[in-house]
Amino acid sequence: MKKTLFSIFLIAFFGCGGENFFAVFNPDELKGTNRFLSVPFPNSLYLKEDGSIPLLSYFDVPKSSILEDYLRVISKANWFGLNSAVYFGFEGEILLSSLPEPELSTTKDSSIIFLNVERNSPERGKALPVLTRFFPHRTKYLPENTLAVLPFPGFPLKENATYAVFITSKLKGNGKIIKRPKFIEDLISGKCTLRPDECEEYFEAIEAFEEFYGKKEDILNMTVFRTGKQ
Repeated sequence: MKKTLFSIFLIAFFGCGGENFFAVFNPDELKGTNRFLSVPFPNSLYLKEDGSIPLLSYFDVPKSSILEDYLRVISKANWFGLNSAVYFGFEGEILLSSLPEPELSTTKDSSIIFLNVERNSPERGKALPVLTRFFPHRTKYLPENTLAVLPFPGFPLKENATYAVFITSKLKGNGKIIKRPKFIEDLISGKCTLRPDECEEYFEAIEAFEEFYGKKEDILNMTVFRTGKQ
């Protein structure tokens, strides 16, 4: 009996899933190592000064291949696409049942909010339904524990518009708690180490989230990016 009670105490005190883990957002690592998904993608932080997106520095693709040619062409764009997926990295596995179904992904109860945050746009505050897929294992081009979020077919993004994708506290870890990365923690506290114009993007996106979907303290992770004209 005493052994049983002691075991229950240990489980309650230390937790049954070991250490908790972080969602990933590390701008310094992106600048220092070019590691793909050290910052969610797409994100304006991936853009170089000339507006290009150095995709070939993130992926090991066969030389002189069609894929290499394709990445070289789209790397010259200074904006992101209207139908491409958004990727988030995690340090552990998420609970798949906490991902939203497409028909529920535009509600305030969704763990993922794909939001138009374009200031002075009639579309501002409008959420898009999404499909999701989690990759617990490393693939040829994605690190382990990657979450892909795709606009539902038939709901393309607007051209020349700013979007933010939010991961909320309704997303759960698989037996563990997902913790907010320091960069997002600082943003919520009103601090930002990026350029003033980049910081403003995030603060405006958080303002839109609070206006239409919930408290900023509900945000676990986020990304902000701008589409172009196709």
